Amino acid sequence: MLIRPDFIFSYWIFAWFLLYFFKITTYNPKYLLLLGVLENLMTIIIGLYYRTSIIYIVYFIFIMIIMKVIPLYISWNNKNNFTSLRRDLVASIFIFVLYSLWLHFNGTDVISIQRRIVDSIIEEKNETPILWAINAVSKKLNI
Repeated sequence: MLIRPDFIFSYWIFAWFLLYFFKITTYNPKYLLLLGVLENLMTIIIGLYYRTSIIYIVYFIFIMIIMKVIPLYISWNNKNNFTSLRRDLVASIFIFVLYSLWLHFNGTDVISIQRRIVDSIIEEKNETPILWAINAVSKKLNI
């Protein structure tokens, strides 16, 4: 069963990046993007350990580059001082708490969703919306 997009924290972070990129907010998401890249690298290592197919890992890396690496690169070069650092970290914590509350009010939690996402990736279940879409397109194109 497909995981709801609003249950995937990466999508929240990417949405925040878009708001930042288009100057709708001044809070920089780079710290959560950095954590997201690190978490994704761990997921890739776990996938390799469990012998997830290379094509699936390539799809995952492609998504990671689009949703995290490029936004992190774009966000990284802003001038930082202690005030903006603290402000952005507080905003990051606020977004994560809001996300956690959203999951709670929808009958789930961060650990359960994260476990489902990692299992979906290493077992190639296509339960995340973007991986599901990429897999559907690749099947249509016989890739």
